[in-house]
Amino acid sequence: GGAIDAPQTAGLGRVKVSLGGPLSPSLGGSLAAAYSGHEPTLMNALPGAPDGNDQARATLRGQLLWTGAENLKLRLIAGHMQQRDRQGESDVYFAPGADSTRVATALQQLEGVAPCPDNVPRNRVSCFDSTNELDLEASDLTLSADYRFDNGWTLSSLSSWDRYESRRTDDDAVQMFAPLAFYRDSEQGESVQQELRLASAEAARV
Repeated sequence: GGAIDAPQTAGLGRVKVSLGGPLSPSLGGSLAAAYSGHEPTLMNALPGAPDGNDQARATLRGQLLWTGAENLKLRLIAGHMQQRDRQGESDVYFAPGADSTRVATALQQLEGVAPCPDNVPRNRVSCFDSTNELDLEASDLTLSADYRFDNGWTLSSLSSWDRYESRRTDDDAVQMFAPLAFYRDSEQGESVQQELRLASAEAARV
């Protein structure tokens, strides 16, 4: 646990847990989990509007090792990560007399939105109708196998699969204190890999 220096103290925390050991004479396993997060570090000056730049991330990873055969060893590893937070907000400052300020003022008046009650630079207080939200999930699975032949040669196989999906949402993309511009972005990917390797015995002639 701890705290982050912000307009109001933002708490933060991190927890890690792991355990492992033999499950049988030929099977062993381990499991590890972690969580980290912190409260918002950017305050919203609009009454009732959400604050920004918080974090919540959790990971889980486990593995099994089988050595039941004299010449064969198998290892399975699986992992999952999930992150859901409101991030990416910046401390926006409208400089008096600037063209961007005049454009922002015109848009706000068009939408019938009152000026931001805070326009102080670098104080980590700003105005935004909604936050930039991130939803990310990723999973992976790996299987490795090592077989040792009687002549000392070793055949190794490594198979892996992974997948991720990311979604980002912002209903106030230009931070005009109103939902004037919307941003929706999503992407996902998946891959499968296979590797085979044959290694000779020590001091063997190839």
